Amino acid sequence: TGAAARTGEWAWIRDAIAELLESHADPSGVRWMRDMLLWQEVWRGGDVDGRPQAVVREAEASGDPQALVNGCQWCLEEAFVQEDFASAAAFGRRLLEHEFAGPNIRFWAGRAALHHGDRATAERVAATIEPSVGGACDGDVASLRAGLAALEGRLDDALAGYRTALNVYREMGLRFDVAMTGLDMAALVGPGQSAVRATAAEAREILVELGATPVVERLDRLMASRPDAPGAPARSGSTVPVGS
Repeated sequence: TGAAARTGEWAWIRDAIAELLESHADPSGVRWMRDMLLWQEVWRGGDVDGRPQAVVREAEASGDPQALVNGCQWCLEEAFVQEDFASAAAFGRRLLEHEFAGPNIRFWAGRAALHHGDRATAERVAATIEPSVGGACDGDVASLRAGLAALEGRLDDALAGYRTALNVYREMGLRFDVAMTGLDMAALVGPGQSAVRATAAEAREILVELGATPVVERLDRLMASRPDAPGAPARSGSTVPVGS
């Protein structure tokens, strides 16, 4: 389901898991599949009744490192959607402690740090995923470096990096990654650049299709805001600089 999540085939994920649930009897497997269905609800703004935090507690109690990584990632994404970037960044730092966290999970830790304004953690993430293992990771590395450039006020480098990331994601059909890159650009570069406006429009279309209403609402606010200054990173919600 990981690849399908990135390509935006969320309806296929729901249908496939629903079909599996009809024939699956193992309680632990059923619980995992129901959690996979709830993952989308976080992005849709639905009530998941504290399930991400429960997964973390259960993993800590059982000593299951992979389940702990899965739970922390879910908590990170929930906090990110809710614009609680301090909490998202904290879960990201926790993920960096685990070898079970693959490159894309680490990239999400870096993305959370960028939206929180934590350059130090974002740099730490970059060091763990470079050199790229290839494929989608090429886009993730370029996107992370672009975000750092945006926070540092290097507008040309930021736009060039995001352009590289978008080329990778589009070539691979990773529509959700394209959408999230549009959000990153709106939040970290700001709406004053034509490249940001074009990518944000594409991102909005994808997010609306996926039903990611809270993210659409944030994107709309970001694009309606006035840039702080030419070439200055935009700030939104609790995104504040906490590192250098």
